[in-house]
Amino acid sequence: MRRLLIAFFALAALTFVGCGETGDGAFLDMGSTCTAPLLSCGGECVDPRFDPDHCGACGTVCGGDQVCAEGACAVACPAAFEVCVEEGSAFCRNLDRDRRNCGACGSRCPNGQVCESGACVLECQLGETLCGDACVDLTREIANCGACDTVCDPGDVCVAGACAPNCPGGLTSCGGACVDTLRDPVNCGACGTACAGNQVCGAGVCNDFCPTGLEDCGATCADLDVDRFNCGGCGVTCAAGELCNAGSCELVCAEGLADCEGACVDFATDRVHCGGCGIACGDAEVCNGGRCELTCTPGLTACDGGCFDLGTSEAHCGRCNGLCLGDETCELGACELECDPGLTNCEGSCVDLTSSAANCGLCGAVCGERQVCVDSRCAVSSECPLGFNLCGDLCSDPQWDPLNCGACDSPCRPGFACIRAACVELDVTPVTICRSTGCVTSTCRNGTVEVGESCDDGNRTLGDGCNLCAEEVPAAGGAGLVFTGAIERTDPQWDRGSEFCTFGGLANHFFDELYITNSEGVPLTLTIDASWSADGFLHVYDADLFDPSMPETGCLGGDDDFGTTALSRVTGLRMDPGDRYVIVASTFSALATIASYTVTVTTAAATP
Repeated sequence: MRRLLIAFFALAALTFVGCGETGDGAFLDMGSTCTAPLLSCGGECVDPRFDPDHCGACGTVCGGDQVCAEGACAVACPAAFEVCVEEGSAFCRNLDRDRRNCGACGSRCPNGQVCESGACVLECQLGETLCGDACVDLTREIANCGACDTVCDPGDVCVAGACAPNCPGGLTSCGGACVDTLRDPVNCGACGTACAGNQVCGAGVCNDFCPTGLEDCGATCADLDVDRFNCGGCGVTCAAGELCNAGSCELVCAEGLADCEGACVDFATDRVHCGGCGIACGDAEVCNGGRCELTCTPGLTACDGGCFDLGTSEAHCGRCNGLCLGDETCELGACELECDPGLTNCEGSCVDLTSSAANCGLCGAVCGERQVCVDSRCAVSSECPLGFNLCGDLCSDPQWDPLNCGACDSPCRPGFACIRAACVELDVTPVTICRSTGCVTSTCRNGTVEVGESCDDGNRTLGDGCNLCAEEVPAAGGAGLVFTGAIERTDPQWDRGSEFCTFGGLANHFFDELYITNSEGVPLTLTIDASWSADGFLHVYDADLFDPSMPETGCLGGDDDFGTTALSRVTGLRMDPGDRYVIVASTFSALATIASYTVTVTTAAATP
């Protein structure tokens, strides 16, 4: 049965006058003591399992949009139950077996009938079977011996459901039925000998009293311990399917069935009691072998606990868990994406390759940091950090950039630096050079070649043949050549490459150039170590090829971290006599500075 939501019934107390019924349709005397599962609430016997005014306990009232289901207020009835309105109150009723709601709400079965599978049928006592419109005992009825309409031959009797010529010992054939003439009041002592209305049959004699151990129940002497028509008391009849045991009616289920809430059920197939009492299967499930299993209607497939159309489901397209991506839809079991003109399907999303920074020109072509996609090509973004100007393809700090001092394309003259957006004449910069003979200070860019310098043209103009001061590399095994300095905002910028000499997308890094020359007359192997006060980056170039505007040209090697961000090392470089290299000291991060650094060049004899 389907479940219904109740959102409109006003709950009120359900009152009965005279005789009433329990939730499963059994009648009881309201004036007597209430029997389980009924409770006495306000002088009335109520069923706390389904009464919305006494749900689970006396006085527990369910809300106006709720029903009482199994003693708890809920917005829906459990599986196999329907909502029926009785005297203005909503109750959960089982239309398959409720005598007062059999097959439909309000459809009552007449007295003597029960509700079976939604239809009223005659209620036969235990041991009797409905044949036509009568309840008969198939074990002794000659017209229905063993089965309805099975008639025994003339002269035969029906014994234990089989036609026989004689009754078994202790019984007598009376009209084709084998009876116990010792206690049958209609055939007391002999067939057709009926006791008077106020007598009982005991030991084959009509008497005014019953033998010891038997109770006088009208015309019958009954054993109240086992007589299902007089169980525990005269006239107390056990219900169909029950036996009298020690004076109490007990449900006796057939083999393979179990007692659940007074009904015999099959745990293997019962949807309300699947595998155990009260274990109900869901709306789209059946009970198979004691386990609830999903059953989908034709055209749907069970996937992850639900029923799906594999032809249209975007989560299960063509197969269970066949997930469509992004804006894709499932058409006839296949994920499809129909993009508007000018857009391209990239992994399930419609994108514009002319402007998508994640798919610039091609799906998966990602632009670098501070780049945008313009006309399908990555370009530097027009958005620079706060305080910086976009000058060409670089973000420039107008406060310190000597090429764009105060504004783009406003360079300072040689010997001047940009300080707080103004060109200020520089003092010459001292460089400390340490060799085996000791340390000396050479004043670089003063136009005079001093100790340790191979050239000094008095400026730092790039490409004029003397960039900074070129130091002479000491002989193999010497104490080494040491440079100390700092990377400041007054230094030039370049597109720093990786330690593998690959370049692209790493613009706006300040740098220093340190030039070295091999004047020893023999080939040398160099090891160049750098230590940084902040995270730095080391590169080595062929000085004759180095051009900061083309950093991929002439690169001989590079290093980021040598065990720590404070150290870098490039080793194994061969330097032939007369070679000039440039050591480029720069920052790891864009637009960063380094307060101090030390670069040391040591040599060893190279293999000829």
